[in-house]
Amino acid sequence: MNKGKLYGLNNVSDPLALMTCIPSTECSSTSYEYGSESLEIQRLKGIIDGLVAEKEMEKAEKERERQKKKRRKLRKREKKAKKEKENIDKENMLERMMKMKAMLKSLTKQLPQVKY
Repeated sequence: MNKGKLYGLNNVSDPLALMTCIPSTECSSTSYEYGSESLEIQRLKGIIDGLVAEKEMEKAEKERERQKKKRRKLRKREKKAKKEKENIDKENMLERMMKMKAMLKSLTKQLPQVKY
C-alpha cells in the first residue's frame, strides 16, 4: 500500500509511527499519556518564542543603528554643503568688492584734480 512520499521515503503507511516510533493505532487518550510531552512542547515553544522575540529586537536595533548612521551622514553632508556655500558667498563678496574698488579707482582718475 503506497500512501505517498514523506521526506523521500516510499511505502510509508503510518507517518505517525515513522515520526514518533509509536503506531497510530496505539495513540489514544487512554492508552498514551501526552502530559509530559505536552509540557516539554510548551517549554520548547516558549524558548522558540523567546528566541524569535530576541531576533526581532536585534533586527529593530540594527535598523535603529542604520537610521542613526544615515542621519549622521546626512547631517555631515548638510554641514559640508553649508560650509561650501559660505565659501562661495565669501568668494562672490570679494569679487564684488574688487569690482567696486576698480570702478571707484577709474572714477577717481576721471575727476579733476583739485589743489588746495
